[in-house]
Amino acid sequence: MASDNPRRPKRSLPPAVSSRPSSKSGKRKKSSGKPLPGILIAVIGVAALGGIAFAALQFWNKSPVGPEAPAAAVTATPGLAAPSADPAASATAPTASTSGSGWNVRPDPAAAPPSVVLAPLPQDIVTAIGTPTVQRVAGNRALALIEHSPKGGVREFSIWDLGQGKVRGQKVTLDGPAADPTASSDGALLALRPIRRVTSDDPQKREKLSSEQIEIWAVDSGQKLRTIQAGDDQTNLTLTEFIAPRTIATFCYVGFDQKRSMFLRLWNAETGAMLKEIPWNGYFQPNHIAFSPGGRYLATVDGFQPIPPRIFDLESGAVAGAIPLPRENSTGEHFEWVSIAFSPDGARLAALRTSQTETEIAVADCSTGAVLRTHKLAGQIFQIIPSSSIGPGLAWLPDGSGWLIAGGMIFDDASGVPVFIADGRTLPVGMSSVPFRSIIDDRLVYVSQANAGQVDKTTSFRGLTIPWVEIRQPGASLPVTATLE
Repeated sequence: MASDNPRRPKRSLPPAVSSRPSSKSGKRKKSSGKPLPGILIAVIGVAALGGIAFAALQFWNKSPVGPEAPAAAVTATPGLAAPSADPAASATAPTASTSGSGWNVRPDPAAAPPSVVLAPLPQDIVTAIGTPTVQRVAGNRALALIEHSPKGGVREFSIWDLGQGKVRGQKVTLDGPAADPTASSDGALLALRPIRRVTSDDPQKREKLSSEQIEIWAVDSGQKLRTIQAGDDQTNLTLTEFIAPRTIATFCYVGFDQKRSMFLRLWNAETGAMLKEIPWNGYFQPNHIAFSPGGRYLATVDGFQPIPPRIFDLESGAVAGAIPLPRENSTGEHFEWVSIAFSPDGARLAALRTSQTETEIAVADCSTGAVLRTHKLAGQIFQIIPSSSIGPGLAWLPDGSGWLIAGGMIFDDASGVPVFIADGRTLPVGMSSVPFRSIIDDRLVYVSQANAGQVDKTTSFRGLTIPWVEIRQPGASLPVTATLE
């Protein structure tokens, strides 16, 4: 999956104010022999500068991260139509108010998915020279999005049904790569952003790779339904994701350099209409966000900044709450945020952060915003789990009883301890990285490769059964460890 990583915009501080009076004359005045007034003026000037610096620091620390404040009306952006009047969209323009310290989040579950029953494993995906890219489709269904290049620059995209052990519907073929491929949670739609080379409208007329058009494909028929114009040549999209079966979220930068603006937009995948445009102000990184299962809320953390997790209501565009967590660990080190995720029922929110000496999982109640419990591990998470999974750092187990962390550790919420570790240091044969690991049913499902001749390799889904009976026995030696084949 291609992804841009734009430079984080800098916050500006109020300009410095000089406390030294100006003099039109370059001549030095003769001293009156009474230095006291001059000393008082200097002291007052220093105090004034100190007050300005303190106010600037407070402004820096309290600047809102997320939608712009104060509230702004939704307007059409050059190259885009105004938000749709579709009844599914809110009748009022999204606001960005951060006033008040109340909690305005409610559990937001998705529609109940069908029960997952895996077909026998292993399941062979493809035999070829290259290695396909495999990612989990959002939701609790046993679906995977696969991107493969069979020859030249051609790309094939398909939905693999692990319950059936085969590709669902038809493959979609493009002449070149696509950025941020994403699939709806029911596996019915694919959204692809073909990458093309264009000449920019910036003053230097630089060439750039553009992918502001989103193609919507029907998986069952393999037909393209429509193209959504998600921006123009001044638009840089960094996120395309289905957040509900027929709703897509995009995040983009519009404009160049210091005049650049940021927007979070919601689109109707069936009609192509833009439902919302929320001006954004601050940090946004796709691997540091999470959408609630029902698609109403967005939770964010700021990777290297000790800002509390914030939740935004996508219906109103407002900050709906922040989770109070200490900025430092027990030894005074600042935490680095790793991942954040809503529970499958949308009732809890878990956040993973780490420092040099300590890792922490905080669990909050989405009904009240209260922190229910905090689990701690000694050491930095990437040293505890030397895994090369590229999945989310924190993924809830299907039953909501704990998490799969970094693709290699199962952490139990009730007992507060790691109960299972899959050895991430032993990679599948022929692979330099593990692109897919997920808990489905009672198994850790992952991707493996094996030689199939002198050149070709067979890429397969494999499963490692989690030994829950052994784990849950009184006095069990935990964590139980296993090595992937």
